[in-house]
Amino acid sequence: MLLVVALAHAGPYPVANPGRPSFSDNASPVETGALEIEAGAAVDPEAAGLNYALKLGVHPDATLRLGLDHLVYPGAEIGTGNLSAKFTLRHPDAGRLGVALAPFAAYDLSSSVPGFGVNLIGTLPFGPFQLDANALADAQYLHDRSVTLAVDPVLTLGLGLGERFGIYAESYAIVPVLGETEGLGLAAAGGLGFAFRPDLVLDAGCDVGLMGLPRWTAQLGVTWAGWVAKDSPMKTPSPRPRSPR
Repeated sequence: MLLVVALAHAGPYPVANPGRPSFSDNASPVETGALEIEAGAAVDPEAAGLNYALKLGVHPDATLRLGLDHLVYPGAEIGTGNLSAKFTLRHPDAGRLGVALAPFAAYDLSSSVPGFGVNLIGTLPFGPFQLDANALADAQYLHDRSVTLAVDPVLTLGLGLGERFGIYAESYAIVPVLGETEGLGLAAAGGLGFAFRPDLVLDAGCDVGLMGLPRWTAQLGVTWAGWVAKDSPMKTPSPRPRSPR
């Protein structure tokens, strides 16, 4: 989701860059030397689940992410782990397009099916708004040695409301390209966030399935960021939208 964290000073805190609950990511990296922890819950008419992510700023242009999603259906459970690295090729700034590339690997813990892919990310802040565009290619290697491929385009518009509140609206699609994947999926989403401090953000969101996806999905979560490198520089955040994931 998109959230302005335009506080006058960050003080001893790193600035959280939440990647939830939106489907999109943004081109901004996690601050170097900071560890970000995301946790949330999601529920739809068929399932309920928990999701977690750890993000580590290892370089001014690079972020490592480890995630785990756990869904519970009647009579079944699905767990997926994923590991990604986001490389910021051009940092976003007011009126300046930021670009990042995020290759990832995933593993379905219930079916033992590996996956892999890459996400091309563009971020454009302008005034109190921020526009994020993602083009994610997601492949799976099945047990019969066949490969499935889907492309997920995402467009997210966020608006900062003062120093602590932010809202976003989003649309995304899941487009099957290769193999026996599920049909086309379309959804619209929206949500909000509240920053208690620059390092602590609460969020809530709801997705509405328009085609091939659950009729609705409600989400609630929290993001916290802290320093793990002893001599991490204390950065002052610029007054522009910051988007998570």
